[in-house]
Amino acid sequence: MYIFEIKGQVEIIKGQESIINKVLSIDYQKNEKLGNKIVSDKVLVYGEEFGQPYLSNMRIITKVVKERSREKKIIVFKKKAKKRYEVKRGHRQPYTWVKIIEVERT
Repeated sequence: MYIFEIKGQVEIIKGQESIINKVLSIDYQKNEKLGNKIVSDKVLVYGEEFGQPYLSNMRIITKVVKERSREKKIIVFKKKAKKRYEVKRGHRQPYTWVKIIEVERT
């Protein structure tokens, strides 16, 4: 088991596909196209080893399997009784599918 961080924390196994939330950093958005590789050195856990906060000698290479998409819409509705106050908003969380290619020590 490995846990790494791109946006939030993701638990992975080599060869597995997983979802990563949208990341706002510019260099990541360039690599978000289909087939591109993303390299992350922010590994939090590797087996029994825990980083403080990251492990300094680990690197994870991922490949974008499906381009950025958005989840089903979530409706947020607020209302205050007897005050004529109603607010309705929707939110669709963007995400990207990636496949873990390699987990290596540097």
